[in-house]
Amino acid sequence: MPAVVPVYLPALSLLATIYSFDFLTPFSSSQLPKAAIPLFTQQLVFRSGSSNVRAREESSNALLHLARCQAVGSATIAPWILKPLSNTKQAHAVVGRLELLRTLVAEFGVSAESGLEVPEVLNFTCPLCEAASGAARDAAVGLALDVRAIDPLRVDALIDNIKPSITALLKARLAPADPKTISGLSVSGRKLPPIGASHAASDTGDEVNAFAGTPPGYDARARARATASELGARGPPIASKKGGVKSKTKVVIEGDALLASSLVGNAGALSFEQSEEEKLMAEILEDTK
Repeated sequence: MPAVVPVYLPALSLLATIYSFDFLTPFSSSQLPKAAIPLFTQQLVFRSGSSNVRAREESSNALLHLARCQAVGSATIAPWILKPLSNTKQAHAVVGRLELLRTLVAEFGVSAESGLEVPEVLNFTCPLCEAASGAARDAAVGLALDVRAIDPLRVDALIDNIKPSITALLKARLAPADPKTISGLSVSGRKLPPIGASHAASDTGDEVNAFAGTPPGYDARARARATASELGARGPPIASKKGGVKSKTKVVIEGDALLASSLVGNAGALSFEQSEEEKLMAEILEDTK
């Protein structure tokens, strides 16, 4: 193929020029353009399934050009495209032919005028729905569903006669998706808060904070620990090996006195009630002694 492509592609360009409106206008009453089709169409159809991407695409485009040409038409090209494949194990050959046929069906329809009648198209397509290649199966199923959309009852009856084993496959492709398999958040039943939304107080209270990943009372404890750390009471005093206590004990005692004075000042001279944060700080200081 590498040696053929440099010659093959210019030949396709020349073919498109010959089968153009301007070139064929003087021969509008002649049957020669249509009579010449069998001389090269088989080669075009074969190359439409080539492993060379450029050759495959240009061959398909040349066949579509002939189908659109008034001197040729789809009915002249369709019988060549509907001929059985010589090797269905080659994925590129199967996919190339199916994609070409699907384009013709979409553009010219399924009818006797287009040369693409429903039984012939299904006879070619249905066996390929069970091809070994996944890409070939997908292309065949897609074409079968396109044809089925035109006349579902008639096509279903034809498929049952041609290839009954693919009926379940086609129905599975047509069935709507199961919501249970696509619902990723249907476990808890609780609607998640939007990202970035503030966790305002609600009926659930601490449950909202816990759901968002923050334990209840976390903020108050954090502030109490920060205050105790500033006062030097982060850990208990460490006893020396000789039985004495290091100088850190003095810092702890002074911190206790300062904290107590602060708490009394904040609470008022005649009030001995403590807030929740004050109680937490007192408990932390008590634990560090």
